[in-house]
Formats: sequence, structure tokens, C-alpha cells
Amino acid sequence: MDDQQKPPRRHKRQRKQPQNTPAEARRDAELSFGEPAAGDVLPLAIEPEPPPTPKSPDKSSEESAPQSSVKSSQRGPHEPIPALAEVFGKEGALLQRRRYGRAALLIALAMLRLVATTLLVFGLVGAAAYMTLKIFVSGHAVKVPNVRGITVEEALEKLGSADLLLKLDRREYSEAVPRGNVILQFPTSGTKVKANTPVRVVLSDGAVRVRAPNLVGMTEINAGVAVRSVAQADLDVGQRAADYSTKIKKGDVIAQDPPAGTPIMRGSKIKLLISLGPRPVDYTMPDLRNKTIQEARTSLGAMQLVLGEVREMDHAGAERGIVVAQQPSPGRRVSSGASVILTIATGLGENVTPRPLP
Repeated sequence: MDDQQKPPRRHKRQRKQPQNTPAEARRDAELSFGEPAAGDVLPLAIEPEPPPTPKSPDKSSEESAPQSSVKSSQRGPHEPIPALAEVFGKEGALLQRRRYGRAALLIALAMLRLVATTLLVFGLVGAAAYMTLKIFVSGHAVKVPNVRGITVEEALEKLGSADLLLKLDRREYSEAVPRGNVILQFPTSGTKVKANTPVRVVLSDGAVRVRAPNLVGMTEINAGVAVRSVAQADLDVGQRAADYSTKIKKGDVIAQDPPAGTPIMRGSKIKLLISLGPRPVDYTMPDLRNKTIQEARTSLGAMQLVLGEVREMDHAGAERGIVVAQQPSPGRRVSSGASVILTIATGLGENVTPRPLP
């Protein structure tokens, strides 16, 4: 039996006691010894691990995996970073998170303050620009003065002193308002408008009708000047006619149509009747031959005939200055005012016979 080998002696395997976690060790120490002393070294406080992930029935390898192998992406949003918890402990990690949060809050507040300041500056600049543009474009409110019945020059001055403008709307005839004066205005007087607002006015072209001037007794030329001189009436001389008159000398106006003082439309034309002088009288042309030029002039004046051209010629036997020919010839019918041409001798002809005395 001694030589026989004894079977190896089996030693009993001692079952290892499970080690306590730092949190459990700290709890045991507190229970055993009370509060830890100031010099005691305490294990780091590690936040308890999250509950294990439910096991999958078809994966046996995940059952034996330690809980510490759970990925960081599966941690909750409010769980501390493991590195901070391991280094600073739970309280330190919370303190660091508070510091980071305070820094982020200060940065956010600074950015908000910068944005608010920028918006305030831009708002002030925009408001100032808007007010400036509004004042420049629209201006302050003013009252419209009354410009009716005054000339356009006076209206311009009056509106300019009130920071307003004048704009011509149209022209109209008016029996009551003189030409060139304001008949109406828009807006009316007393209305409040903004400065630099144009005030529209209606100007008078004067009365629709004007009175015809008196042209009787004027020469034809002077009558035309008088008609065209009527202020802003655009009158003119129309048709002309002529007639004899014993009262109005030749070339003057006997009558007019329409008569003087008659209201007529602007732009009308006035007809004139021009005098030809007294009506002529028919005479028999006398014989003026062998008479001197002075005697011939006297005879023509008595018959209202006019001595016209006087010619000279050499005539045998005729004394110088004696009428030797006439036109019209003696015995013809002539009218008063007709012109007579006489021919007198030069006295250079042969055998000049002195004219016998009357």
C-alpha cells in the first residue's frame, strides 16, 4: 500500500468573497466607526451605474458582459461625465457643471446684450432718418392764406411767405374779376396743409365781352391802332367800306359796326366805313387855253377841280407861261375833285405874239 501511489489530495477551493464597491465600503465604515475622521482617506464617490440593459434571449455573450461596458451614448442626458466623476467626485462634477453652465450663461448674456445694443443703435439711426425725411418731404402744417381776387404776383408772394407753392390749374373768363387775378383756389383759405404743398389757382381771363371803342372821326390808320390797343381783348379791324360825306373829311371814319360802347366778344373784328369826302359835282370842262397859269388855277378851284401836272413846251407865237394845251380837253364832263393837266409855253418859239390884255 505504501508503494502504491496515493491519489492526489484535493484541496478545497476557497470561494472568493465578493469585494465591496467603494460606496458599500464607505457605508460599512460609517456603520462601523461612525462619521469619518478628518484625516481619513475615503474612497472616491462614484455614481451608481445605470441599470443593466435587458438581456436579449438570443445573445448569451451579453449576459456575462459587465455593466461598465455600456456605451456612453446610452447614458442619460443629465448623468455626469465619468471622467469628472472619477477625478472630482460627485460633488466636484456638479460644481464643474455649474461653472460651465455659468460661463455659457454669461457668454449668452453678453451676446444678447451686444445684439440688443446693435438693434438699439440701428433703431435710433432709422428713427432719426425717418423723422428727417418726413420733415424734409412733408414739412410742418400751415394754414392756406386767401389769395382770391389778387394778382398772380401777389399770390406768389403771399403763398411763398407761408411756405406754400402756387400751381396754375386753368384760366376762365370772369365778368367780376379782372384779367390776371385769381378767381378760385384749392385748397380754400384756412385749410391746414403741410408745408411745400402746391395751391392750385384759377386765373381770370377777364370778362367774356368787352366794349367796342369809339373810332368815328379817326383816320383809318389811327382807328386800326385804337382797336388793337384795347387791353387784352384781341380786337382787330374787319371789313372796310367807303362813302361820300359832307361832314367827315376824306379818309376819316364815318361809322363803325358794332357801334362804340357795345359789348362784344373777345377776338371780335370791327367793321369801318371810311369817308370819301363830299359827293363830287359834274362840270363841263372849261377852255383854259391862252390863260396864265394863275388864271387857270383860279378857274379850276371854282369848279372843285385840282391842278395836276404842269408841263412846258415850245409853241410858235405863244408867250411864256401861257396855257397852250389842257387835259381833259374843253367841253368834256368832269367831276369835282378831278385832276387837270396843263401845258404852258416856254416863250422860245418863233414869232411870239404878245397876249392881248383882257
